[in-house]
Formats: sequence, structure tokens, C-alpha cells
Amino acid sequence: MEFHIIHASKHDGANNTTADGLKKNLAGRLGQVVRSSQMEHAGREQRLETPCVMVHTTRGCSPHMTWDSLERVKDACGGQAWAVQADVLHMSDAQQAEVLRLYIQEGKRGRSFMGYPEDAILVATPRDPCVYEYIGAVRNSTDDGASIVTMCGATMLRPEEYMTLAGYVEADIIVGLGDEVVSDSKMSRVVASSKRTVAWMDRILQHLRVQGDETLKKRPLLVCPIVGGRDVKSRRDALEHIRPCIAASDGVYISGLGTGESFHERQDILRSIIDAVPEEKIRIASGISHPGDMLQAIACGVDMFDTSYVHMVTRAGYALHFPLSLHDLIQKNAEQQRRDDKTKLNIWSPELKRDASPLVEHCPCDTCQRHTRSYLHHLFVTHEMTGQVLLEHHNTLYIQEFLRHVRDAIRHDVFSDYLDAWKEYMMMA
Repeated sequence: MEFHIIHASKHDGANNTTADGLKKNLAGRLGQVVRSSQMEHAGREQRLETPCVMVHTTRGCSPHMTWDSLERVKDACGGQAWAVQADVLHMSDAQQAEVLRLYIQEGKRGRSFMGYPEDAILVATPRDPCVYEYIGAVRNSTDDGASIVTMCGATMLRPEEYMTLAGYVEADIIVGLGDEVVSDSKMSRVVASSKRTVAWMDRILQHLRVQGDETLKKRPLLVCPIVGGRDVKSRRDALEHIRPCIAASDGVYISGLGTGESFHERQDILRSIIDAVPEEKIRIASGISHPGDMLQAIACGVDMFDTSYVHMVTRAGYALHFPLSLHDLIQKNAEQQRRDDKTKLNIWSPELKRDASPLVEHCPCDTCQRHTRSYLHHLFVTHEMTGQVLLEHHNTLYIQEFLRHVRDAIRHDVFSDYLDAWKEYMMMA
């Protein structure tokens, strides 16, 4: 596996800050994750462009969607490889881990057993973005391993066991096991989590140490978790403690975001970490959901997002609905249209009862091409499961299309214009 930067968006250094004090000269970057055909079980080469958002899964399945329907989403978005998130903790109970081990022992493939597609870039993480599995049992964690809660009860997951499970599903990118803390954690807890994460990462690096003529292309990318709560100084201290691990790994995973910190605190955290990480390292952020927050994070240099935003929006009954291209954003801003919610359409709204238009005009997803707003409204008010299936299909494609337009803006050096147009769009009351 390899990650490299293929284009850094240009910017005007004369105006470094916006009216709200944020740096404007951070203009995002276009990267590429490459799965070499030299990797074991790799098949043909796969390339994934970043910035991108991972497809959220639970035990090998994307909520409300089958993999064949996701293939149609991928085709509608240009057909590039996609990033699929896999929570290793879902496989960590003793019974499932043993079944997976025996299955592989018979010469079969763990990725196919779990149902993950062959053409996906699989990212193994130690968390489900919908819920923090081991927050309730975290006080029992030690330097020896993480105390987590599984379907079979609480158990201890050691770093070596975590890496073994990630290897079972042939992960392309592995996020190291970190002692993640939420933003309002006490300072003593934050300090302990930082030291514990370093101890776990040291053991993971020992587990992954390559020998002989093995090369980077033949093993997964290892990403180092950065903990530290909402305090920027604590984040910097955690970064310094784990810097030797970062040097030996392929990137960083900024954990614990989206747990109560303010927008400005999040921006300060991202900048303090990313400014101190070598440019060639991939940067993954957790817990960032809203499209506007994603744009700001991309401006700071984030390459991938681990989020359940699409699933949570779908569960609440909202369809993503906002301008995607720079041209459309400028046009909407010129029209001065007023909307209470500028990014979502409420499917529960009685106003949609007789609305025969598609969810979003010109959207290429199957839902918008075949069904109307009134039909989706009917499915939701009658609590038909098909409603969430169709809505998840639309929202998944829409967020992927959003990131595709962001990548195009970076590629053509107009990302700063895109970000400014987005801010103007969101500020119209």
C-alpha cells in the first residue's frame, strides 16, 4: 500500500485570514491511496483519490444497503475505488474471532467471509462511528490492552489480537489501537490515555515489523491514533509522546472529535496536529460530519473522514440537498433564496405529501431517478423499511458526489473559491 500527494491546491498568500480569524491559505490537497497488485490477495491495482469519506459498515454490511446497490452508487460517482470502514471491535468477541480464524485456516478469505467487496480500500478501525464501544468499560483498560464491550460482554482486547483481526479481513489501512477519550474528559484521564496509546502502538509496531525483502507495497498502511481531548496543549503533548510511532507509521488518525468540542476548538486541534505531521503522511479524522465541517477540515489538510453522518441523517429522515459544484453554489448565492435548513430536506414534512418532484433535481441516484418526494414521505410516515433503504442510497451517493466536486475544486485550484461560496451559501438567513 502507498499514499502520495498528487496535487496541492494553490492559494493567495496575501490574505491569510478570514473575518472570523481562520486561516484562509490552507487550501486542501489531492492525494491517492494505491493498493499495489504485489500485495497478497490484492488482485488488480486499486486507486482511491482523497479527500474522501469512508462508507460506514457494521459487521460487514452497510446499513440499509446491499453491496450490489453500493456498486451502482460507485458507478454513478465515476467508478473510482472507495474507502470502506470496518470496525475490528465488531469481530473481537471470542466466538466470532474463532470462527473467522478457522475459516481462514481452511484456506478461505476473511474479507469474503465478512462480505467486504474486493475492489474497496478497507480501513480497519477500533471504533464504530455510531457509538464508542469501549467508553463504558474504559476504566478497566491497562497498558496490556483495551477493555471493550462486545455482544458477549466485556473483554480485554490486546494490541496483537487487534492486529490479527485486522489481518483476517485483509485490511488495506489499519488504524492503530488508541485509548480514545471524549472532549470533556478530565486531564488525568487524558494524560493516562496518551501514555497508554504509546504503549499499545509500540506493541503494534513490533507486531508489524517487516523483515527480509518485504516492502511497504506488500503490507497495509498503519495509521497512528492521536488522542488528547479538546485541549490543544494536551493534543500537542500527546503528539510529542507518540512522535516516534508516527515516524514509523504511514499517517495519523485524529480521534475523539465530534464529542462536544466547539468548531473553533476543533479547527485549532486539527491545525496543531497537522502542522506537526510530515506532509507525506495520510491524515484521517473521526467524528466530523456536517459537509461544512468537512470542508473546513479539508482546508486544514485532512485526507479521509471516518463518520456515520450519512447513516444518522438517514435514520432521522433527512435527504441531503445542497449545491455540489462551484457553479451551482455561485448561482444559488445569486438567487438569494432563503431556506431554514440549507443542507437537508425533511422527509417527514407534510409539505411533501403531494410533491411529485424527485428528492433532488438531476441527482443520478436510483432513488431520485425512480421515486418522488411524496412516495418517500409516505414510506416514512407509514414506517416502511424501504423508505430508509431508498434514502440511504441517495444520501450515500450525495456525500460521495460532494467529495468528488471538492476534489475537482482542489485539482483546478479553485478550492478557496469553493469554500468562500459555501460560507456565503450557509450564511444566508
